[in-house]
Amino acid sequence: GATNEPLRNVKCYRDDSVIAKKSSKKGFVTYKNIEEGNHSFKLKHKLFADGTAAVSISHGEKKGVSVVMQPE
Repeated sequence: GATNEPLRNVKCYRDDSVIAKKSSKKGFVTYKNIEEGNHSFKLKHKLFADGTAAVSISHGEKKGVSVVMQPE
């Protein structure tokens, strides 16, 4: 069942990048200085179904996005 706990070692891919960033033990992945516009993120973890997030960034904007991953 869902625990709503932070998930570490989630691989986060931005747009079409093949390079992933891994989430911290608090469940965070941080990107800095992303160009303006629309971006998509794909989240992968071996115990969960893939997650996705679509984010629109404006100039100078900081944005936080939460994704709930479902157990497979």
